[in-house]
Amino acid sequence: MHSRIALPCGFVASVLLLPLAGCGGSDSPVAPDHTTAALAVEQFTVQLTAPDADDGAFVVEAGVTLRETAGVGATLSVVTLTLTDTAGVPTSIELEAAEAFGANRIAPGGTLTAGRIAATPRLLFALAGVGVRVGFLADGARQAASAQASTELSIDVSGDWTGDLPLRVPAGQAQLGVLTLDQSGEAVSGSATSADGFRFRVTGGFSTSGFDIYIYNYPPHDPCLDVWLDVTAIGFRDGHTDRLRGRWNNECSGGTGTFELRRR
Repeated sequence: MHSRIALPCGFVASVLLLPLAGCGGSDSPVAPDHTTAALAVEQFTVQLTAPDADDGAFVVEAGVTLRETAGVGATLSVVTLTLTDTAGVPTSIELEAAEAFGANRIAPGGTLTAGRIAATPRLLFALAGVGVRVGFLADGARQAASAQASTELSIDVSGDWTGDLPLRVPAGQAQLGVLTLDQSGEAVSGSATSADGFRFRVTGGFSTSGFDIYIYNYPPHDPCLDVWLDVTAIGFRDGHTDRLRGRWNNECSGGTGTFELRRR
């Protein structure tokens, strides 16, 4: 069973103001609307929650911070979270702004934060992108608009990762190490190198229940010195895998602890 975890993207999203198309058949000119609010998505974060059962149901949670930058208040309407799979097929959920942000009004120059807008895709590798759109109507305006942000997600852990790892068990004390991974589909192989130059074989991979890495410690091989990394948090920067978090475990010694690896 895997624990629930949060994965920050480390990603600052761009913002688009999209006026909605007008309705009606009148060809009469419409006077320009000089009263408008500008909502900026200053932070757009994505977190993945590992499933509690082997059913492939990951929870994707998006966090959004809105800032009004034009000095005009606005009323928020619908918030839409869209998940796009690797085939390009989008799945969207909608909820009222008050449900996402705890309010449906943003003050001039104010901010609102939604910490959890959630949806559930079936498979980790089916997720290719996440987007959010917030509809709003500026005070005094006649035309609605929206602020939106999106990011593509690339789950690829190939490369070098650094962080504190318990590479010299049985002492169980973590030390700075380098994990060099090569991902092929859902399988992972590579090596781990301790600060004092010892090198260990690594295997692992993705499944419907998460991502595991196994470090074979101390040749000649002794299973009691192996370390299992349960990766329950995958962070993204600009849509690319940038951070791995979770818990390590050594079954023989009963040792356990947390780790965080960053792409070098």
